[in-house]
This record gives sequence, C-alpha cells and structure tokens, in this order.
Amino acid sequence: MSTETADPNVTIEAPERPGEAAPPKIAPAPHRDFVEKVAGTLRYADDWAFPGMLHGVVVRAQLPSARIVSIDTNAASAVRGVRAVMTAADIPHNGILDEASGLGVDAIVQPVLASDRVRYDGEPVVLVAAETPGAAAEAAGLVEVSYEDLPGVFDPDEALRDDAPAVHAGGNRYVTWRSAIGDVDAAMQA
Repeated sequence: MSTETADPNVTIEAPERPGEAAPPKIAPAPHRDFVEKVAGTLRYADDWAFPGMLHGVVVRAQLPSARIVSIDTNAASAVRGVRAVMTAADIPHNGILDEASGLGVDAIVQPVLASDRVRYDGEPVVLVAAETPGAAAEAAGLVEVSYEDLPGVFDPDEALRDDAPAVHAGGNRYVTWRSAIGDVDAAMQA
C-alpha cells in the first residue's frame, strides 16, 4: 500500500509489519535543462561574456616533485591583450588552509600558486589573465619555468616511512592531532 505526499516525486510505502517504517521511494527529478542540453543551446559558464571580462589560463607544473629554479614571464607579459601574469610572489596570502576535519588541528596550507617547489604533476605555477582566450593561451605558452627534479613519493605506504622524501615541510601526514581525554590504556583493556 502506498501513500502520496505533498511532493509528487515521493511516495511512502506502507510498512510490511506494524511498527516497522518503510523508506520513502523517490522518483527521479525532472531535468529542467534537458531540451537545451540535447539541442546544444544551453549556455555554460564558458559561454558567458561581460564587458571588461578577462580570460585566465593556468600554467601547471609538468613534474610530480621539483624545486622551482626560475620563472620567466617577460615574453608572456608582452603578448597583446595580456593584463596580468601572476606568480606566487604576486599573491600576498598564497595559501588555502586545507583542514578537512574542522577541528582546528595541524593541517596543510595548500598554495594557490607554487612558490618554491611543486608537489604534484599539474600543480598551478603561473596564472595568465588576458582580454581574449587566445591571448591568454598564447601568453601561457611563452612562460618559461625551470625546475630541479626532486625525488617524488608515489605510494601511500612509502610516503609514511621516516626516510621518505618530504612532500610538505611538516612531513607527509595530511592531518595530525593529539588527544589527551580519558585513560587510553583502561579503554583498550575494556
């Protein structure tokens, strides 16, 4: 036996046995933009244009672990229509606190743009902003980054070894916290 609800997409089935609640059965929601997607007329974020809008291209590291020796943005800055070529030196607070637990524990600050070294293949190093997508792409292709290749860590178990190359200054653990509540030994005995 089923009962209709205020939402036409939700039907609640009556329980098999008295006192036992049945989970609601949910019908798929209608897709409001289905026709536009199929017809190819839906506007995505990349389709919008506003007066004065700039287009950005990120130059990414192509090594998994390396020290940044130098970054030359002179040729990129000279491209017609380029408004900015930014490195970590141009960002005053170049970091996003990546603290997953929300407990205020020691965590890793993830740089917006790599400053002294790259820690993964594809890490952002330079940001180019230009008046057109073509100018941004052209300028990004002219950025020259010199690297000193460093040993990488490619296995989680290897990364936790004491002799593993450090990915971050504080070590290779993503989050660390300490707890001193209660008697751990007594709890383990129970």
